[in-house]
Amino acid sequence: MEWKELRRLRKIEFIVLNIFTAVTGGALMTVIFFVPVQMSIVFMIAALGFMIHGALRFRGKITFLEKRIPYKRKLIRHEQKKLGARWERMRKGEAKGNLIGGSLFALYALITGTTLTFGNQDLLFLPILSIFLLAAVLAANAFRFRHAEEVDRVMYLGEFRSYGGETAAPGLITGLLITGFVIRTSFYLIFS
Repeated sequence: MEWKELRRLRKIEFIVLNIFTAVTGGALMTVIFFVPVQMSIVFMIAALGFMIHGALRFRGKITFLEKRIPYKRKLIRHEQKKLGARWERMRKGEAKGNLIGGSLFALYALITGTTLTFGNQDLLFLPILSIFLLAAVLAANAFRFRHAEEVDRVMYLGEFRSYGGETAAPGLITGLLITGFVIRTSFYLIFS
């Protein structure tokens, strides 16, 4: 694949990722502030979403759907060619991450119980949630950019540095930070 075409496809990928994140984040903020709903229901819906996505990704169904989108089909072919067998391991790792994320949201649903509700929240919570959404967008962009650069710059498989321990460390740190933020925010909502 030509470098110019690859750059164009990556740009489309980043735009779609950011639009998707903005729409889902905006919908989440709208639900939280304007619709009185139990926190456990919101967390359980998030858990189901993560787990379904993880299960579908694990079985290869998400990749099947992604291949129906022209720009994704070209990028998937490019990555499969560059990564070889590591591409499948990478996809399985993403699926496991989604399943773990879904399990954490299910745990939050159990912790919050049925007495706490979102809706008519303290206005201080809006900037906190906005910062969290911005951090999620920046983290998604950073990881996607690192992945794209790693795949696109190497000439042969032996040059790959990541998709092993180096990739696990930043993901683990980010996961712990997000988990800590969600737990802290939950305690803020519970005890304020």
